[in-house]
Amino acid sequence: MNGPLGEQLTRARHEDLVAIRAGIEQSGLVVVSGEAGVGKSALLTHVGRELEQERMLLVRVDLDGAASVSHLAWHWLRALARAVTPPVALSQLVALPQDMWPSTARRAALMLDETLGPEASRIALADAPSEPRARREDFELVEDAIALTRKLTELHGAPLLLVLDHLEAPLLTPRHPVDLGALLWSVRSVVQTTTQIRLVLSGRPGLDRELTSEQSAFYQDGRWVKLARPGPQVWQRMLPSFSHDAVDGLLTLSEGHVPTALAMLDGLGSESPGASALRERFARLAATQGQHAARCVQHARTLDRLGGEVLLAIARGRGPYTGTGYGHPRDAQRAVNRLRLAGLVDHSPAGRWRVTDPLVGDQLRGGISRDTWEQIGEATSEELEQATS
Repeated sequence: MNGPLGEQLTRARHEDLVAIRAGIEQSGLVVVSGEAGVGKSALLTHVGRELEQERMLLVRVDLDGAASVSHLAWHWLRALARAVTPPVALSQLVALPQDMWPSTARRAALMLDETLGPEASRIALADAPSEPRARREDFELVEDAIALTRKLTELHGAPLLLVLDHLEAPLLTPRHPVDLGALLWSVRSVVQTTTQIRLVLSGRPGLDRELTSEQSAFYQDGRWVKLARPGPQVWQRMLPSFSHDAVDGLLTLSEGHVPTALAMLDGLGSESPGASALRERFARLAATQGQHAARCVQHARTLDRLGGEVLLAIARGRGPYTGTGYGHPRDAQRAVNRLRLAGLVDHSPAGRWRVTDPLVGDQLRGGISRDTWEQIGEATSEELEQATS
């Protein structure tokens, strides 16, 4: 969702931007919830930039890249460094050997040492860690990073916006080293002691236990902003030269899926397209997604033993509970919940399950060729039978 078109769409989503900003200004905690691909990260990035221009510190930690506790600590410390270091100076500190740092970068490094401490500063400027195992010092480093977040507000005398994005990421892998519940309790222990930190938690539906149960760190706290795929009014605002029929055609083919709609627009030009041009653009994009669709089936099977079968059943309009060999409907429900959390399927406004990416859904409905399976490797006879049936 990056690029000029993505930015145009984000700016056109007035209502969503106002809702997020109002939540931040009126509550110490905002939970932004929405299915995969609705644009949560893009909207939060836009709001964060606006608040930065109003002298608010921004610390954004993306859990999607936190494959281990040491990765989480590194991401957090790098985000703290980014909040207080000019962008050009930070890029020089990260990319250049120390003996090549210009004077502005050296001054920025000294300031970073004073703010974070020499060891945390060193880690923030280093490459991402390669140590996959969780060590005790990594857990302590995460706690230190959370504590340093409050220190920034005290040193700079400015409010701080802390955004934790893709909260679902640690839940997608069995026995993930990052304990999301424990992390949120650690965050709460710091943010509840100051009014200077505004916290935004962002993730997909399916985080109920971690965010709303009585055992969760922020039980009954804060304000929820639930995002949906932008409707025709938003797209018309973004595309004033398009006719209403063209916007409706775009949203019908893309099902309102933001990345797909933007990809279609990228090849259409600025003039209002006809129905045939829209259909041709969608078909061309879908034809390139064979390998990606096959990998989605493989990914689904790693999430749950029924994941691949359920994904194909949903893609082909049979629904998630019509397969054979499920044993019990709750087994299919477990698979659906995991696929939804991973962003492979979502629940449409019409109340039916669908493949999140309509380009992938188109390929799965048509069947994936044996050649495609062989190209990505490790195709089992079961996958081939499902994909070509």
